[in-house]
Amino acid sequence: MNEQNQNFNMDDLAHLILTYRQAKNIKQIVVGTAVDLSQKQISMIETSQVNLKLATFLKIAEVLEINPCDLLAQAGLLKEFPPCEKSKQIEQLIEENKTLKATNQMLQKLLGLQN
Repeated sequence: MNEQNQNFNMDDLAHLILTYRQAKNIKQIVVGTAVDLSQKQISMIETSQVNLKLATFLKIAEVLEINPCDLLAQAGLLKEFPPCEKSKQIEQLIEENKTLKATNQMLQKLLGLQN
C-alpha cells in the first residue's frame, strides 16, 4: 500500500469516527473524557491533523459502540488483507444457513403435500 493511499484511507477513518460520533449525538468532550484526551485532541483526530494511535482508536470505537474492524473495513484499510478466520467462519455459517433454509422449505412443501 503506498503512503498516499494510506493517508487517504486514514482520512476516511477520521471522517467515519466524526460521522458516527455525530450520528450518536455524542459530544467531542464526552469522547475525549472517556479516552483520556481533550476535546481539542478529539477534534484533531476527526480532522486528520494528528496520527491516530491504535490504543486510542480502539478506545474511541468502544465509546462509540462500533466494532473497530467495521470502521477499518469501511475506511478501506482492510481491503488488501485476506479475511480473518472469524470472517471466514461467519461466511461458512451463512452459506450453511442458506442451505438449511432451502432444505427446510423443501421438507415443508413435501410434508404439506402428504397431508
